[in-house]
Amino acid sequence: MDGRGVLAALALGAQAAQLGTRFLLALESAAFAAYRRRLREAAETDTVVTRTLTGRPARALGNALVRAVERAGTPPLPWPY
Repeated sequence: MDGRGVLAALALGAQAAQLGTRFLLALESAAFAAYRRRLREAAETDTVVTRTLTGRPARALGNALVRAVERAGTPPLPWPY
């Protein structure tokens, strides 16, 4: 997402836009190279909205970890941890 995406979200009535995933691609990020590559190559249809990571709705790559946690039905830790 860039400034145009933020502007579009606000124009559609959003009060804010979360940009966390974008920062994983920054040079300063400590994310694994394979994960960064997967993020760059992902299409919009490769993501899911899930509560498995934080208990709050978040978009994530639809990968084996997300599917396994969702299948297990284990509730996320309460927020904040």
